[in-house]
Amino acid sequence: MPITTLYTVGPLINVRISSLICNDHNLPLTAMDVKQSSGDRGPHNKRVNDILAELGTSINGLTEREATNRSTNYGKNELIVSRKDPKWKKFLRQFTDVLIVVLLIAALVTVILDPTGIDWIVITAIVIINAVIGYIQEEKAEEAIENLKKLAAPRAIVFRSGKKKEIPASALVPGDIIYVESGMSIPSDSRVIESRSLKVNESTLTGESMSVEKRSGVLKGKTVLADRKNMLYMSTTVEIGSGTAVVTSTGMSTEIGNIADMIQHVKRMETPLQKRLRKLGKKLGILVLMVCVLIFFLEIARSYDDLSIDHLVEFFEVAVSLAVAAIPEGLPAVVTIALAIGLKVMAGKNVIIRKLPVVETLGSATVICTDKTGTLTTGSMSADVLYLSRERIDIEGAGYQPQGSFMSGGETLDPESNSRTFDRIMLASCLCSDATMTYEHGERKVLGDTTEGALLVMAEKALLDPLKLRGEYPRVREMPFDAERKMMSTLHRIDGRSVSFTKGAPEKVLEICREEYLEDEKVPLTDRRKAEIQKLVDGMARRGYRTLAFGICETGRMEDDLTFMGIVGIRDKIRDEAKRSVLTARRAGIRTLMITGDHKLTATAIGKEIGLICKNNEAINCRDLDELDDLEFKEVLKNTTVYARASPKHKVRIVRSLRDQGEIVAMTGDGVNDAPALKIADIGVAMGITGTDVSKGAADIILTDDNFASIVDAVEEGRGIYDNIRKVIQFLLSCNMSEVMVMLVAILLGWPLPLIALQILWMNLVTDSFPALALVTEPKEKGLMRRKPRDPKERAITRDMVISIGVSTVIITIGTLLVFWYNLDCLGKELDQARTIALTTMVMFQMWTAVASRSTTHTMGQIGWLTNRKLIGAIGLAMGLMLLIIYVPFAQSLFHTTSMSIIEWAEILVISIFGLIAVDIWEAVNHRYFHYGAGR
Repeated sequence: MPITTLYTVGPLINVRISSLICNDHNLPLTAMDVKQSSGDRGPHNKRVNDILAELGTSINGLTEREATNRSTNYGKNELIVSRKDPKWKKFLRQFTDVLIVVLLIAALVTVILDPTGIDWIVITAIVIINAVIGYIQEEKAEEAIENLKKLAAPRAIVFRSGKKKEIPASALVPGDIIYVESGMSIPSDSRVIESRSLKVNESTLTGESMSVEKRSGVLKGKTVLADRKNMLYMSTTVEIGSGTAVVTSTGMSTEIGNIADMIQHVKRMETPLQKRLRKLGKKLGILVLMVCVLIFFLEIARSYDDLSIDHLVEFFEVAVSLAVAAIPEGLPAVVTIALAIGLKVMAGKNVIIRKLPVVETLGSATVICTDKTGTLTTGSMSADVLYLSRERIDIEGAGYQPQGSFMSGGETLDPESNSRTFDRIMLASCLCSDATMTYEHGERKVLGDTTEGALLVMAEKALLDPLKLRGEYPRVREMPFDAERKMMSTLHRIDGRSVSFTKGAPEKVLEICREEYLEDEKVPLTDRRKAEIQKLVDGMARRGYRTLAFGICETGRMEDDLTFMGIVGIRDKIRDEAKRSVLTARRAGIRTLMITGDHKLTATAIGKEIGLICKNNEAINCRDLDELDDLEFKEVLKNTTVYARASPKHKVRIVRSLRDQGEIVAMTGDGVNDAPALKIADIGVAMGITGTDVSKGAADIILTDDNFASIVDAVEEGRGIYDNIRKVIQFLLSCNMSEVMVMLVAILLGWPLPLIALQILWMNLVTDSFPALALVTEPKEKGLMRRKPRDPKERAITRDMVISIGVSTVIITIGTLLVFWYNLDCLGKELDQARTIALTTMVMFQMWTAVASRSTTHTMGQIGWLTNRKLIGAIGLAMGLMLLIIYVPFAQSLFHTTSMSIIEWAEILVISIFGLIAVDIWEAVNHRYFHYGAGR
């Protein structure tokens, strides 16, 4: 497929369209030519001086001439988009279905034989309408690659010939030296040269919610992307600090470029419904052709002695009539509308469906692969627990809204009448912090480090105002956080005294503490007590907490002779609904797998808390999966439910392997790193609030409330919709098969055709379609979420459906032919009059068949005759339209019908009701003695 450069990385403007000289993978190479995603030796394994030498650059950066030359060789720092199929090709693709081809052939021959007739016009209109519907669906093409551009930096600060300047991010080349600082988006993949308290939010790329501290240094051996603390990656954001780095990869050679390439080359697989309907269409198409050819030659053989051109035309018209009767022309449109109705219902439940067939696919999901951050958890850091001396205080609430209470021993604490130590920690959380809270698009967010943001929200829950306190007690001096000390300290004048606050890694803060507060009194902090605190910290780490220790010195000294105040446990909290949803999914026979970029320890803790793994089990590090072959990999998948340190390639491999084993996979996610797996899954589910444009563009479904529980609701709705679609298929095929049998038996008996092609089309498209549409609104049957997922290999037409279709076909065929024969031969009525009565009889039979199709497990007496009022209205509308073609003169001439008497109506009503009674008796016997179920 030809590749063109469409956009620069950054500004959303069309810059140029030009062919690129690409490598074997159609991607521009950097000088490094490293495979970073796979963990092979790359810039993170090399010293800075070695990298500078390999790239032919220095700490002063490139010259302008060298940068220009490299831009010519490597291309711009841009993402590359595969050229899409033109619209005309998409439209023509809609005419490749077997059933559509059969109808097109029938229309072509019909127009040749009878150019002035209306049959070929109606058939052609049907085909075109179906093609337009399919084209509109396909036009909702993926926009994930374009959305990736929004995550890239529009400008970059670079050193050229030792001078600092700002340039378009698209002009960056390997070897450039860049400068980054708080609030900036990283413009390319780069190796850190120097850092000053540099922390980067990589959640959109790795899925890890906590910011990552960056520093120069060499990493040994294979290191997964999330652990490369000496690398900066395009599309991530600097939270605090600053630093310089050397550009190692640009454009499609970056990590985000690799994701873009994966999205483009992931082939969208067919959904179960598409597969089943395609197979059904092929079988029906072959059956139609065989029957038509058989009847055509049988007629020729029977009339061989006086065969003429007129006879051949007549025989072909008979064959076309049979083709029209066998093909359920309304099925694609009805199924599409059924899915669209489901789309509307789900929208009311916070589920936006981007691709219609996925509505049905949801109901057959067997595995949900979910990201952790922002999906099972809130996606924002929250102070969850506070340890003061020997007291534990739980902090309610999640996210960045200052809502929640402090609980101790099951009782709510009053923040205004708490201990002095509690007040000191709250004050330290406000003053010993650089973060601030801000609003973006009406949503409260952290400007700065998210961990510090969690501390600010904790203080606000204690009724403190951080900005006001910072104004009252300004900093006199500060010691910023750095990687060696692992702590931060600030000095303030409070009530005429110099007071310093320190927060940081517990093991480092404890080293410089001499005392601790015990019930607001200072007591010595012994080595034994420090060991107890460290044991507490280790236990919190195993439960997925990030821990910070707080110390205070009221003599003005900084980071020396401190008094230990307590420990704050911070984490990305689990959503309240997540546990319940996982349990509901399990009851419905659906496995839930958590695939996250977080550390193994954190993933294990979350997995145990949410009920995904047992107490004695733990998560598996995805790095260990790289050594497994496909068979070993599949065995691991059977027994493992939580995967840590997952890269985009790991997620894709897991989803693909599950699909290869016949599973129907729903993949949830919100970050850029989730996009390739979202696209390859049967059902890609993105988060509407926290989700990136990239994940939304690659997904089939968007949850507007980011609530994992909405997925379970969607699955239940999908199961109900699929049940109703099967009822529609059973109803329409019962109608079509009875039409075929009526025509076929009449031909074999040497009778005139009981129906003409246009009358059959009228039934298939009008009188059948309205009841079919009403069937898709049938209320969900009880116990849907107690059923196991449907077998993905289950046929479109199950055993009980075949039997029900067969019984209905026999009853309708016998009843219709009996009425036709009685009126034509016994009463001597005109052919058009006998056909009108036969047509009306068949339509009436089909209305009762719609009523009988309402449940696959209960009789009409059990579900109630009037519980689907829309079906009653649809039957009334269909019969009203029948009256039009029977009694309106224009319609009579068009459809070759005649007016009917009251006696004829009574005759039809009696025999059709008999048919309904017979079908209902069969259903009662079937369910009681043969136990045919909905899934058999």
